[in-house]
Amino acid sequence: MKQFPLLIISLFIATIVLTQNISKPFIGHHGWNGVQYSNIARNYLRYGLITTKLGQVENAGIVLPENFAFNTHYLPTFPLLLSLSFKLFGIYEWSARLVAIIFSLLTVILAFILSEKLIGKNTGFIASIFLISTPMFRYFGKMPVHEPIITALALFVIYFYLDWKKTGKNWRRFFLSSIALQLIGWSGFFLIPLLFIYDWIVSKKVNLKPFLPLFLSSVLIFFLHLLHVYLLTGNPLGGGIVDVLKFRLNFLSSDQQQIYGFTPLGFIKQEFQWSLAYFTRIQVALTAIFLFYFAKTSNKVKSGIVILLLIYGISYAAIFRNAAFIHEYLIFYLAPGIAIASTSVIYLLKQYLHKSKKIFLSNLIIAIVLILTFTERLEFLKALEATKMHLIGNLVGQELKEQTQITDKIIGHSLVYSMHFSKFTAFYADRNISYLNFDQTKSLPKADYQFIIKEYIPEKFNKNNYQELGSIYLQSINHE
Repeated sequence: MKQFPLLIISLFIATIVLTQNISKPFIGHHGWNGVQYSNIARNYLRYGLITTKLGQVENAGIVLPENFAFNTHYLPTFPLLLSLSFKLFGIYEWSARLVAIIFSLLTVILAFILSEKLIGKNTGFIASIFLISTPMFRYFGKMPVHEPIITALALFVIYFYLDWKKTGKNWRRFFLSSIALQLIGWSGFFLIPLLFIYDWIVSKKVNLKPFLPLFLSSVLIFFLHLLHVYLLTGNPLGGGIVDVLKFRLNFLSSDQQQIYGFTPLGFIKQEFQWSLAYFTRIQVALTAIFLFYFAKTSNKVKSGIVILLLIYGISYAAIFRNAAFIHEYLIFYLAPGIAIASTSVIYLLKQYLHKSKKIFLSNLIIAIVLILTFTERLEFLKALEATKMHLIGNLVGQELKEQTQITDKIIGHSLVYSMHFSKFTAFYADRNISYLNFDQTKSLPKADYQFIIKEYIPEKFNKNNYQELGSIYLQSINHE
């Protein structure tokens, strides 16, 4: 592969940008993903796969199996990958992020290769730099969350699909990669129907036979998950799956919609603004030019795959609108499509200038565009990296860990604090913590300690006999 040295350079740059703040505590923007899934992964190591029944145990500290609280909203594959990293390297923020980083690097490789196949020779480096330069990739590409893993596997599926269609062989790789994709998360289920429709359009006939096993595998995986939920909770829809589904689909009451502020027009406007912020205005503009050009291009087969990537990129957000309205990283799937579409426009410009024998000008323009897209949102990226919005949860968790034992039961006195910081405190304390309001203190459940955050202490609360520990007050409770 003549472009191999450029691929190595791309991977080197990607590794540098992805490993920035790799050991930072999970206290920043959407850092709750790190503490939630890392806590589940830690429990796989603590209790074992048999005791947990592969269930995603969300409890912190030591609890009896009959008291396990399971997260049933996703398949368990992703936190299992995290637990493998923890087993090999220890339980650290960097070892959790390492899983996402590995798959993000695979995304760089596949975007490089697909660009060479779909756009033209000597375009892989441009596509990979476009991908790496976005705040979406640089910030969320290392976050312990499903999206970087699913994006890489989706590109594998498309790559093996193209190989199968070209050679008539290796269908099994296409099938197995689609299974792996679907085992990570629900957005993985959307690609196969889209590929089936694309294949139908390109072939001008319905090729159901090779796709039927893929559709059946989707059904099987979904029902196996419901069976797993039944074994964990006694109900195939246990753990609030239906409520979460309704929430993500935006099947909310008018009062709930007012709380979250969702409107169809507001949703479209916000997703567009997020695209400009996270994918840069340059790449969004180039993608728009590509879409305009697609209507005129003669090679709709290859360009159709890029369109497929873009449609897949917005499929999850289009279906689970309320989830995407709250969590901007759910458009992460757009990253490869936007990078390759942008590369297509640059390639057309390069061809035009080369025909005019303006090779130096062509290379200069490409270099300027790549530098501008890399630096356009640099201040925004720095602000993202510097966020510490959940620092108090981290600090309280560390103090509780120092002052208590792992088997202690702890009560925190603020439901408001719990709403914002409980996941962070539970992970860093690794303690079993319950939360109550002050008016519930007359009927406290049995606990070893109770704590209260200074900022939430009303003046009327009696602070006698409390030991001040920096940011919290901690009191031992005598049950004798």
